[in-house]
Amino acid sequence: MDDIATATGPQKLNNAINSVWAASDIVQRQISRALNPLLDQLFKRAVYISKRLVEVVDTMMEAERKSRRKGPSASSEELEQYPFFTHAVKDLFYKFVDRTAEVCKAKCRDEFLSTRIIYWERTALDGKDLKVDQNNADMKKVVTSLAEDLFVKIRDRIARNVALKTYNFFLVPMQTELWTEIQGSITCLSDSDLKELFEVDATVKKLEADENDMKLILGKFAKQESLLKQYASDFSNGDPKSLEL
Repeated sequence: MDDIATATGPQKLNNAINSVWAASDIVQRQISRALNPLLDQLFKRAVYISKRLVEVVDTMMEAERKSRRKGPSASSEELEQYPFFTHAVKDLFYKFVDRTAEVCKAKCRDEFLSTRIIYWERTALDGKDLKVDQNNADMKKVVTSLAEDLFVKIRDRIARNVALKTYNFFLVPMQTELWTEIQGSITCLSDSDLKELFEVDATVKKLEADENDMKLILGKFAKQESLLKQYASDFSNGDPKSLEL
């Protein structure tokens, strides 16, 4: 009754036009109150599930690396060497998911029609007899009945349209726009950003250190080879020193 009184305003609820307007106003507020939290929950779950795909992929790649039948994947081994790059790609994916979810949610919120549009839909399209008596008690019943009828219709329409919009503006971009978005972001990176992501400086220092170690090892091998050649020559010539060795 409080909602009816608020929707009625200062004028008495004494005709069909006011009854439909009051019912429309009530439905608009109740629809928003009932379905907006569900819409928020829908996209929280959608975002959570989409981001969990990263963990699923990591688990699959880890299982592939541990597989002994086919050996470790070359691509998996290469990705392990560049954690900063893989983190950057994951971050781009997370941001794309968040941005796509916000765009889709905004489009879904458009389904919550204003009081004036609900009023027009009820009076212009349904074609029901809106004549009522002048009795206020009867008017309250009419408003309640109209509100219930409108609530069910609008709830069903919003649920159906939200499902369609979630598919078209959230799931479809994941299949069509995601690759282009991430590839474009990676392509636009500067040389300094790429050097940082792939740890070029650290890799160069590591390779230089490995090169120095290899030079030392090669030097030892060269000395051993020279001694071996000398001992082989002495042995073939019958040098007693080589026999003592």
